[in-house]
Amino acid sequence: MSEDDGLGEPGTNEETLRLAIGVTHVVEKEFAHWAGPEVGSELHLDDQIWPWQPPSEVARWTLLAGIAHLKSALTLLHAGFEGPPIAYNSMLRGALLASCQTLWVVGADDPLTRQARALRLVAEEYRHRIGFHKSQMQSTDPGRAEHSKPWSAKWTHRLEELEAVRAGVPPVDDTTATKVIKRVAAEAFGEHEDGEAHLVGAWQALSSSVHGFSWGFFVRPGMVAVDDPRCSPLTAFKSELDLDDAVDTFTLCARLIAQAGKHLLERSEAKPRGG
Repeated sequence: MSEDDGLGEPGTNEETLRLAIGVTHVVEKEFAHWAGPEVGSELHLDDQIWPWQPPSEVARWTLLAGIAHLKSALTLLHAGFEGPPIAYNSMLRGALLASCQTLWVVGADDPLTRQARALRLVAEEYRHRIGFHKSQMQSTDPGRAEHSKPWSAKWTHRLEELEAVRAGVPPVDDTTATKVIKRVAAEAFGEHEDGEAHLVGAWQALSSSVHGFSWGFFVRPGMVAVDDPRCSPLTAFKSELDLDDAVDTFTLCARLIAQAGKHLLERSEAKPRGG
């Protein structure tokens, strides 16, 4: 991605991890107790479109979520694995998606595009809130059902207000997580980096663990054939952790976090007059 992302060219997996998590800690420290964008900054102006859940806070929350997932993945990696690293992949998937969502929002140069993308994420969140409360309204527990009824109405009304605002910004074609990641691959990687194959491929393989499938392990390094006549051709493989691949994916997520943090910080700083 950027030639100045702070990760350098380390020669060992241990050094790679140390540098990657070091960059992540710097970003986390910057935004853990963030006061918000400076008055007059790009993001401060973006935030005026929807102050109830402004674009800057959407970006900050997704960035911190990505960092939390990556730190959990590191804990799992240091603990070692018995069998396929399913939970490790799940944590990396969360880090990859969250950091891509941040970069998708704050990486756009056009303010209307940033606003439209942020509001698309807010609308999705509101729909999930509404869906949750509607499911709770079906509870046989009267207290639970009554608690959710006004909240369902509140968020339904707020979503209607939000959709009216969204009608005034450009439509967003990236309506799924996969489309967001493909967009980030196209916008954030250089042409020589084979971004879509690298980033989207990692997303697809990691997602198999979250959904309870095994196929993601059999398309990554570490898959070997097993010469056992008792196994069918579809299952005659064993998957082991490939440390180089595991560290490579970890570093990919750290790079996304570093880039997202860089853009979020730059767009939150007010420009000097005349600058």
